[in-house]
Amino acid sequence: MPWSVYNSNGKLLQSLAITDDSIVEGKLDVSNAPTNGYFLQAQSGEGGGLTWAAAGGGSLTFIGQTIASGSPTYLTVDGLDDPAFDAYLVVGSELQPAVNTAQLQIRFGDSNGIDGDSSDYSYSIEYLQAGSTSHTQYSSNGASFINVANYVGNSSTYGCGFHAVVYCSGGGSTLRPVISGSSVSLYATNTVGGTFIGARKDYIAFDRIALVWNSGNHSVGRLAVWGLKHA
Repeated sequence: MPWSVYNSNGKLLQSLAITDDSIVEGKLDVSNAPTNGYFLQAQSGEGGGLTWAAAGGGSLTFIGQTIASGSPTYLTVDGLDDPAFDAYLVVGSELQPAVNTAQLQIRFGDSNGIDGDSSDYSYSIEYLQAGSTSHTQYSSNGASFINVANYVGNSSTYGCGFHAVVYCSGGGSTLRPVISGSSVSLYATNTVGGTFIGARKDYIAFDRIALVWNSGNHSVGRLAVWGLKHA
């Protein structure tokens, strides 16, 4: 970035260019030491008018993702045990089962693995099919999963996606995990989508979440999780 110095008569006295990588934090007159993730904030009360500060307000922090490779049974993201997060945003995209018209399910887990005991979950899912005005609903108060999507096709151009929020912290939270969201899927010429709610009926200090099909493995797909901080 070039800069120039002129005298009061407009005569050029000096012209210089700042070389690449020549402005470093140590050369700035900042009021405090830097912290990873902070931004440089204008602060008129400080000597140099600058200070390092944390971003204000709530924020989303990317935690991790898993992409289907080698036809896995589960797509799992762990590391959900930071008490600084108040909730988690969960997104599944381009999900396709190996078996046609499969049902997509969510399960929670901890350091012992993914929990799929026969009566640990409750859920309700209600969806519409394009071209129809009637609703279809499934529910259970004692299942081994939370139902996310039904009738997902395995043709090369079919699949499903969903987004959901887990409404509690992982790890040290004293609450049982609850979740709600919506999904949309394709099979044959049908488009199916709707909303779902679910919970793990018994407490678990969960630190991971997983996707599994009721039959067969994952052909393709991605599971990603973000942590949500209110402040």
